[in-house]
Amino acid sequence: ILIIFFFLMIRRPPRSTQSRSSAASDVYKRQVLCTPQNPTGKVAIHEEYQKLIQILQKYPKVFVLSDEVYEFMLFDGRKHLTLATYPEIRDRVISIHSLGKTFSCTGWRVGFTIANPTVSAGMMASQNWNTFLINRPASVAIKDAMIQAEQPYENFPNYYEFIGDLFIKRKNEVVEILQKAPFNWHVLVPEGGFFACCDIRKCIKDIPRKYFYRDYEHIQDGDQPISCSFKEVQNPEHLPDYAFFLWLTVEYKVTCIPMNSFHDTSNTDRPEGQEVYNFVRFALCKRQESIDLLRQRLSLIHISEPTRLLSISYAVFCLKKKKHQVI
Repeated sequence: ILIIFFFLMIRRPPRSTQSRSSAASDVYKRQVLCTPQNPTGKVAIHEEYQKLIQILQKYPKVFVLSDEVYEFMLFDGRKHLTLATYPEIRDRVISIHSLGKTFSCTGWRVGFTIANPTVSAGMMASQNWNTFLINRPASVAIKDAMIQAEQPYENFPNYYEFIGDLFIKRKNEVVEILQKAPFNWHVLVPEGGFFACCDIRKCIKDIPRKYFYRDYEHIQDGDQPISCSFKEVQNPEHLPDYAFFLWLTVEYKVTCIPMNSFHDTSNTDRPEGQEVYNFVRFALCKRQESIDLLRQRLSLIHISEPTRLLSISYAVFCLKKKKHQVI
């Protein structure tokens, strides 16, 4: 699938028995699009949008929620395209932008949307009864940041080009480090965004057996690798990506995000190689000193000999000691 999206089916409350029988055709659909995509880093291109528009033209009641929060984090010469610039679909697109992502203040949860006036009015009316508005200091700060971002910054024509270049360097370094790490994983090179993912299916057999269970510290012979496929593990309590995450965190102090949380894990009958537990995610949005430490310490890993490393990811394991630096 070139563009990852899904449909949320929302039915009208039926008014009669007759309306219930026709409910299958009387539905509204919202399509959610994310580019650059989290977590894979996929960036949508013109040809994919053209195919998507052809599909949407068959469903005139479908609106598109276009998540574009990583629009300035693009790699290898790629350009961000927004679906709202296509005239045939423009009035049905709600573009979502994150100033928290752009200005490295994600905890503020500040952003904005662009949509046609009728949709925007409805969204503002709804927000009035929910969050109402963000705090004034954040509003003023972000307004000033957007104005200043257009000015030259750190020897770049503007801040947006600076942050884009910074993330290109972060991506190149983290991907190189992951590719050279002594794990038999496959690094999925991102096209944009905050993250790099690894396919760990060839690493699963090396995971110590104990990490497939909650009480991993008391598993008999738990330090031995499973040396088999996940489906042969007896009564596991964790999926392989979570077991892999535990293994890296506990023994090597390198933390990744297990990606089964992005999927429906109830279907256990997927074909070989299409399981949802084969991937983990690493963050690119780290300080240079953290990435330098990651490079230094990953190079010391020997799979048979656990080493002490620091973590890299959004899952922060708070080691609150001055002698440790959390990454």
